[in-house]
Formats: sequence, C-alpha cells, structure tokens
Amino acid sequence: MKPLSSPPRRTHENWLFGIRLLALFLLTLWQLAQAGTAPESIRWALLADPHSMQSIDTVTGQRFTPATGEPALGYRTGMVWLRLTLSPDSAPSGYS
Repeated sequence: MKPLSSPPRRTHENWLFGIRLLALFLLTLWQLAQAGTAPESIRWALLADPHSMQSIDTVTGQRFTPATGEPALGYRTGMVWLRLTLSPDSAPSGYS
C-alpha cells in the first residue's frame, strides 16, 4: 500500500489566492454599496480552472465568460477566476 502524501503546495497557494481574490471582490462590492453605487455598474466575467493549475500570468490572455447578476457559483472543484470591470461613473464622488 502506498503511503498517503500531503497535497502539492501549489494547490494550497492557489486556494489561498482564490480566497483572497473573493474577499477583494466582496470588499469592492461592499464599498460600492456604501457609496450608493448600483451593482449594475459592475460587469464581471468568470473563468473556470477545475484543476487549479492556472496563474495570473496564464489567465490574463484567456477568454472569460461574461456573467450577469450576482455571483452564485455554489461549490465547485478547482478554482474560479473573476474579472471585474467598473464603469467610470461607478466611482464615488471625489474619485476619478
């Protein structure tokens, strides 16, 4: 019988990066809500990475799937990359 080994460190690092990215996304939405900005001014797209093998350098040139509404991704294996696009009029007053 083969001994169990720990998961690769890269998977753990990707998972932590995904959690940080999700937290940044939620913080952005919260700040925009506090500023009275409608969520419709935020466009978002996603890219599924079922094996958690992508990096920021490799996903930059890939095609993301446009999405609408609120993100409701549920439980998934791997990682999901989100790309946010804020329209210029979504900035709170005093920002440009």
